[in-house]
Amino acid sequence: MTFGVTTPDFPEGCAVVFGGSGGLGRASAGLMAERGANIVVTYRTRPAEAESRVAALCELGRQASTVACDVTNRQAVDAVFQHAVATHRRVHTVVSAGGLVFDAGAAGGGDRGDAAEALGRGVRGC
Repeated sequence: MTFGVTTPDFPEGCAVVFGGSGGLGRASAGLMAERGANIVVTYRTRPAEAESRVAALCELGRQASTVACDVTNRQAVDAVFQHAVATHRRVHTVVSAGGLVFDAGAAGGGDRGDAAEALGRGVRGC
């Protein structure tokens, strides 16, 4: 499956995939690698899955690495970008695919403030 894209779309540098050990993160990293991107995969609790993803990305001929990161910790997020720039010189894409946990309640009736805070962490990184 090509999702309608048949040529590389990425400039020099790398994509950083926060939550790259999970399903959406793995898929995003794989699609970008197939299109020519080097990838930095982050994980919080599943290092084996992240390393497995990196091995698969390297088999595609891409450069890839893992960095442990809790996105609620600003220093950890900064360390990810420091690694990415030191390794690949620049970051061209950021994907936030980490599991954001909040109580949606029955039929979406949960606290909207909790949801907004969780989604904000995904955007702000903490």
